Amino acid sequence: MPWPRSGRRYVMSLESSQLPSNLRSLTFGYAFNQSLESSQLRSSVRSLTFGYGFYRSMESSQLPSNVRSLTSGYAFNRSLESSQLPSNLRSLTFGYAFYRSMESSQLPSNVRSLTSGYAFNRSLESSQLPSNLRSLTFGYAFYRSMERSQLPSNLRSLTSGFAFNRCLESSQLPSNLRSLTFGYAFNQSLESSQLRSSLRSLTFGYAFNRSLESSQLRCSLRSLTSGYAFYRSLESSQLRSSLLSLTFGYAFNRSLESSQLRSNLRSLTFGYVFYRSLESSQLRSSLRSLTFGYAFNRSSQQRSNLRSLTFGYEFNRSLEKSHLRSSLRSLTFGYAFNRSPESSQLRSRLRSLTFGYESNRSLESSQLRSSLRSLTFGHVFNRSLEGSQLPNTVTGHQVLLRGPKHQ
Repeated sequence: MPWPRSGRRYVMSLESSQLPSNLRSLTFGYAFNQSLESSQLRSSVRSLTFGYGFYRSMESSQLPSNVRSLTSGYAFNRSLESSQLPSNLRSLTFGYAFYRSMESSQLPSNVRSLTSGYAFNRSLESSQLPSNLRSLTFGYAFYRSMERSQLPSNLRSLTSGFAFNRCLESSQLPSNLRSLTFGYAFNQSLESSQLRSSLRSLTFGYAFNRSLESSQLRCSLRSLTSGYAFYRSLESSQLRSSLLSLTFGYAFNRSLESSQLRSNLRSLTFGYVFYRSLESSQLRSSLRSLTFGYAFNRSSQQRSNLRSLTFGYEFNRSLEKSHLRSSLRSLTFGYAFNRSPESSQLRSRLRSLTFGYESNRSLESSQLRSSLRSLTFGHVFNRSLEGSQLPNTVTGHQVLLRGPKHQ
């Protein structure tokens, strides 16, 4: 039988006999702060998570040797030794209060993912981190400079926290880095020489609002995500031809031209404020996925190869067949949409149709395409549905009713 997570106030000691023999994941609640022995935990446990109040030291002999993932809670702030942690550990996450220095000798060599908590702000040396580390995430307070010599050469993913706002040099980043994510405060200019040619994904945080030039971005970049404050205009010359995914943040509301987007772009996502009209000529024929944010409520025409179209909260426009391409497979409406679609408005290859919170229109089978496989209604929808109203390609378990009447 399934074994629940321990309750918020659970403070009793544990015995192995109390736990199911095939237990894989164990999570303690808020108040638990008992010492542990390996004999108290099942050897089958792979994931172990401590809650807010846990503050005990951890010895290897206390933890099952097969634990792969270990997460400490808010209060934990003990020094660590490699001998205290299972040698097979792959993922290690520290909580809010952890502020101890970390030495390579303190961390198992097999650790692939390391996440520090809110308070951590210690200098790092490469010798302090396992050589096999692939993913490193810093917390809110981290504000130290990072040198290449401080980061393992095999690192693939690096995420800075809220406070980090330092200039970077290419020499500071590992040569094999694939993903780089900046936190809330980062707003430094970037040069191509500062970014590695191996980089595939670049994500900016809330404050970033600097102009970008193609020369600043590496030719291997596949995904670019701007943050909340970004409001700069973009030119095609500013974006790399390798770019496949482009995501804008909350504040971006600039007009776009096809010439501003690269010819290989597959996915385009707009943020909360974007409210500009879009014509088919403004979008690249390579585009497969288009997502609008909260404020967008304009008629738009899409390119012939679009597969997925998602509208945001405010959208409540009538749709014309000319607005939707025959290639479309997935269509999602947001909160405010409450229009009845006609079969002539929906394309013949549509597989998935999702209505938002306010939608409460009657539907007939003649309004829906026979290609449809998935149909989702929003919270307000309370119309009766008969089998005759649904395409025979949509079975009962493929219709999701979210409203309280149907719960």
